[in-house]
Amino acid sequence: MVGTPRRYGTGVHDDLEDLQASHVYDLTTDDDEEGAENAQLIEDIKDDDFDDSENPIPQDNEVEVVYLFERQTFRDNEERWMAGLPAPPPRRPKGSKPKRQAFVAWEPRVKTEHPYHILDSCVLPSGDRLLPGNFVEVRSPPNFKLKSEDFFKIKKIFELNEQVILRGWIYRRTNTLEGMLSRNLNEVYQVLQRNLEDPRDIETQSLHDIPLLQVWRVRELVTTNCTFPEHSFRDGQDFSHMSSNTVVAFAKPNLHLTCRWQRVFFYKTKMDLEYGVTSQRAVLRITETECAKGFATPDAVLRGAYAKFRSDGLCFGDIFAGAGGVSSGAREAGFSPKFAVDKNGPACRTYRLNFRDTQVFEEEVFYYLTIRDHIDSHTCVIHISSVCKTLSPAHTVQGQDDDDNAATLYVISDILTKNRPRICTLEQTAGALQPRHMPIFNSFVQQFTIMGYSVRWGLQNLSEFGVPQSRKRLIMIASCPGHPLPDFPKPTHGPGLLPFVTVAEALAPVTPGLPNHILPKIIRPGRYRPYSPHQLLPGCITTTGGQNWHPNGARLYTVRELACLQTFPLDHVFIGTRGQTMCQVGNAVPPRYSKLLYQEIMKVLLEVEQVDKYGTSHDQPILLDDEEDVQMDLNRITIELD
Repeated sequence: MVGTPRRYGTGVHDDLEDLQASHVYDLTTDDDEEGAENAQLIEDIKDDDFDDSENPIPQDNEVEVVYLFERQTFRDNEERWMAGLPAPPPRRPKGSKPKRQAFVAWEPRVKTEHPYHILDSCVLPSGDRLLPGNFVEVRSPPNFKLKSEDFFKIKKIFELNEQVILRGWIYRRTNTLEGMLSRNLNEVYQVLQRNLEDPRDIETQSLHDIPLLQVWRVRELVTTNCTFPEHSFRDGQDFSHMSSNTVVAFAKPNLHLTCRWQRVFFYKTKMDLEYGVTSQRAVLRITETECAKGFATPDAVLRGAYAKFRSDGLCFGDIFAGAGGVSSGAREAGFSPKFAVDKNGPACRTYRLNFRDTQVFEEEVFYYLTIRDHIDSHTCVIHISSVCKTLSPAHTVQGQDDDDNAATLYVISDILTKNRPRICTLEQTAGALQPRHMPIFNSFVQQFTIMGYSVRWGLQNLSEFGVPQSRKRLIMIASCPGHPLPDFPKPTHGPGLLPFVTVAEALAPVTPGLPNHILPKIIRPGRYRPYSPHQLLPGCITTTGGQNWHPNGARLYTVRELACLQTFPLDHVFIGTRGQTMCQVGNAVPPRYSKLLYQEIMKVLLEVEQVDKYGTSHDQPILLDDEEDVQMDLNRITIELD
């Protein structure tokens, strides 16, 4: 007797450990534009260089297709549970253009109480036999030609309710990422998700189910960590006698696909996963262990082409350094600031005063990248804080420097080319993730991925890391090919953790006579309302101080007090007028957060260095076989390295 399917999130357990539910993907893309008009080199042919309407996908037995792509909200009703088949989508009138709309929220794979039977194989209507491990192309909905079809790698085949179900992982063409990856023909990425509360591995959490009816045909997939175009369909093929459109028409449906990347969605809680609220996202390069046999390059070889460890410590470079907020935190984490670049004169003087052994280039970043010649410009870690005014939500009136400021957003690839860092971090205003700025943000990601760097990003509320203000910043971390990608630091303050740092606690060390602690003139009584200092700062510190005043309501903050609220150490001195120093403080990344971030990066760098030197992590125990005839409770001996 078949039972009633239960809603997802019920926690029902199946017999096999990998059958636990994975839920919803928050995938949102728009249909790609029509293909290019001019012929290109074969390695530059993109997925959208060909109009699928000239070579439509055959739609056999359209009435019996169970559609993977639903343009509506999923509901727990009989139709969703395959009791009935959905009606075909309405035909679009000729000559009309499709509306731009969200692509799809993937239907969750839900644990049910239905009995199922594991199958060794199954057969497509075409006669092809499917086995676990096969890579298949999923059929698109009829009457709505998508530019990019989806693919599925099968892990398990089973029968449920007299219907054959495939369980596995989703793959998509790179042209669906809206510019985050290069749109190279027959290049795909794997879609993964991870609930940070779930102890299972990410591969298991990312499994999804589709009916056999959605499979169109078997395709060939090559998984590699080599750089494009190595191991692509272009290897061993001569297309010199064919036009660009002809190559696409032949290669897109027939030749093998190559996967070099993974797109990962991270969720803090199970509820966040069900509602599609991500805490961070990432585009990761395939690692050596994930490659198909014979298609891998050792990770140590890949990262060996980038900046190496120096005898004078882990070198750090700060681009758009300002007064040195990031450098201060990195120095406390154990890094040695090697150089800094900024065009602001007062900020550079402040930086020189506080980092006497660091070379400061007071110049435009374009001069640094194009004209200035460095004998040894390779630096282990680089930070970039490009000008954020044009992306800030507070930027409502166009300024005379907007064009110059916007140009600084597109220098990431040039910095990576010049400095060859192993790890790169980027900080930007939270406004960069607003819908109107998404093309610019996607270009941030592409500037990393086009150089082969893995990258993760997320909004960080700095109050959760000991900063006494609710300050949200976009943080990106990137790692070079072959290098593990560091995680974000874990929050230290908040519910269940340390209490938030209050204004009173941050200002407690401030005493008369400290540098930059010049009391401003008394404002007229009643202009500002007093507030309790035993809380987070009501506003966010900006380049003008923001709408912030002293808790007593009688005056504004001094520059030293603002610096303490930004977690600068008391011995960090600022040079310039009050307006210039307030701008330096407001532009800075709080050193306390920077320290936590670079401590995480330091851990990964040291572990990789240990592996490269000795073939094992310093923290990993070496296990030796117990060959002696001695009665022991353990079969293996663990020797900890000092």
